[in-house]
Amino acid sequence: MAALPDATALDNAVIAYLQTDPILASLIPDGVFYMQAPPGASRFGLVWQSEHSDELVFGASDANARTVYGIKAVGRTTAGVPGGVIQDAAARMHDLLHLQPVPLGDLGYELMICKRVRRIRDTETDPANRAIEWQHVGGYYELQVCSGTVPAI
Repeated sequence: MAALPDATALDNAVIAYLQTDPILASLIPDGVFYMQAPPGASRFGLVWQSEHSDELVFGASDANARTVYGIKAVGRTTAGVPGGVIQDAAARMHDLLHLQPVPLGDLGYELMICKRVRRIRDTETDPANRAIEWQHVGGYYELQVCSGTVPAI
């Protein structure tokens, strides 16, 4: 029976990879989180799973997984915080992810590709204080991994 890649382990590997980059940490000092940042955070990254599919490959000993992650930098902008910092954080995320060898640790999976498939750019007004805006900049990144081996043809 073929083993399917553990999607939660992949989520955690992507987040851990982003959290360990010192340049990104300087731009979004509150950290990188899955789906939701803690209260009080003002500059942070968010990662969430948008799509996931497991594919059993004919003749393979295990399986492939395709996951599309939403990954964005989020920041509160006021007179004292320039919005360009969030754009810089999103650009750094892109540099770390798009067509790069994203490390997956010792999960037992090999990265086939990570690429951006769609862009994110949005601004929302804070419902509690209309003088504050939240910038959201990033993208949807498709991550394909394989486990096991595929026999030569």
